[in-house]
Amino acid sequence: MSWNPLTLTILQRYLAAPQLRALQTAALADAQGDPLPELIADVTARVRAELRAGGNRLSADPQALPAELHGPAAALVLATAQTRLPTLELRPDQVRAYQDARALLERFATGRLRPEAPDDPETAPAPTSGQTVVVSARSDRLTARRLRF
Repeated sequence: MSWNPLTLTILQRYLAAPQLRALQTAALADAQGDPLPELIADVTARVRAELRAGGNRLSADPQALPAELHGPAAALVLATAQTRLPTLELRPDQVRAYQDARALLERFATGRLRPEAPDDPETAPAPTSGQTVVVSARSDRLTARRLRF
């Protein structure tokens, strides 16, 4: 597996064609184009932020996700896009896929899971998880008695 951008072609693997068409064409303003490319970019940025939070190395391509996260990202895209069309109800299995995707991303964000390493990693090192480690601590307390000369 490798890191690739999440595309409409990949979404077609996970979403039913009528749902995908509705999300692309229904409830558009005059001259508004297909909203899915922007939603895909937003979800991709969110997934990459979760991966980065867990101290994972990311692909240098800002649109790329590990192939193992394409399905969960598709579930996130569907749930995000569905908010545009409240009449389009998610099936119970799609709601479960969304919930599973959120739980999976949380495991990546906390460092409990690691994605496949990208072939083209970013040049900057991944940040640490943000945990604070106390290296040493002073055991004796400063009191008024100790301050007297």
